[in-house]
Amino acid sequence: MTGDPCPLTPRELDALRAMASTGGGKLAARRIGVRPCTLKNHLNAINHKLGTFSTTQAAVYAVERNWLTNVTIDGEGERT
Repeated sequence: MTGDPCPLTPRELDALRAMASTGGGKLAARRIGVRPCTLKNHLNAINHKLGTFSTTQAAVYAVERNWLTNVTIDGEGERT
């Protein structure tokens, strides 16, 4: 399913991209320059907006709709 308008804010997309590429809350929070509790708030808002139950499910949903692109991880959890 592509072409759906993205209901996420740019900051929420940043949070989702950081989580998808790092796999960890503290590292993802550091990557986007927020506290872990703020990242958690972003992720809760994302799940609410998308009707998903996990960050993984939300990331897959966003990738399928081309809202989230170029997300890969290497062995150290760093985006490549």
